[in-house]
Amino acid sequence: MKSYTDKAGKKHDLFPTTANLYAWYRSLTKAIDNDPSKIRATTEGLIKDKKDQRRKIESIFYWVQDNVRYIAFENGIAGFKPDACQRVYSKNSVIVKEWRICLKKCW
Repeated sequence: MKSYTDKAGKKHDLFPTTANLYAWYRSLTKAIDNDPSKIRATTEGLIKDKKDQRRKIESIFYWVQDNVRYIAFENGIAGFKPDACQRVYSKNSVIVKEWRICLKKCW
């Protein structure tokens, strides 16, 4: 759905292109107050003995996979806006969209 017309006959554009959708979602993720320093020690411990990038990435990926519960949650804007990496780390649960951000901030 790219637009809708309200009862008064006024047209409202939503996301006429994928670029518009991306810009809106990017505005949500930019508003996240990530603090990677809160998870840095764990990350450093995971990668300290790894010699190449692939092994480091695998180590972080598998740690997140083994230690973070995946849940689905839809509640207004919270259904779209990811939580900060340090909150995901402290509560050991993540909504799927937060998983990517958590991995990125670990790296």
